[in-house]
Amino acid sequence: MNETPLSGDKVRAFGEFISGSAINNLKLLRLIDDTIEGLCVLERHVNADADYVFKAKEKLDASKRKKSLDPNNVSHDLIISGEDGLRELYGDISEKKKAAERADELADEHKENVVQAYDRALNGVTRLYDAAQKLRWTIMEHDADLSPKTGEFTNINDLTAHLDKL
Repeated sequence: MNETPLSGDKVRAFGEFISGSAINNLKLLRLIDDTIEGLCVLERHVNADADYVFKAKEKLDASKRKKSLDPNNVSHDLIISGEDGLRELYGDISEKKKAAERADELADEHKENVVQAYDRALNGVTRLYDAAQKLRWTIMEHDADLSPKTGEFTNINDLTAHLDKL
């Protein structure tokens, strides 16, 4: 057999390769941990916000209707803006989840953990969006119940004429 003796350069190159590989693996593990932790923080925040909004809606549902809550639609517009932001956030998180699912550098267990963290965050964002939408509708229904009654219309022309005045 013709064996090539290991030179100092080859041993050093092998050591550098192993060291670099270990450093890259540690960096990847830190990125995985940071991603999961960030998603968990987001999940906790959006679920806490959703709990708060659902409780506010329940209180509003149980309250007596005495005066309009949002006569100028300021709250309505703010909630709509929040819903738009949540839709955008959902889209961003969905794209990142898809990237994690395609990431070859993630081992099966790591990929599963990251994807599950994305799913939990997406569920939280969905829950908050749902809460905001239900609160907005509750406010609109509350205010509609307090609006002046217009009576009944006997034909479409009278109804359209009334709506044009609003």
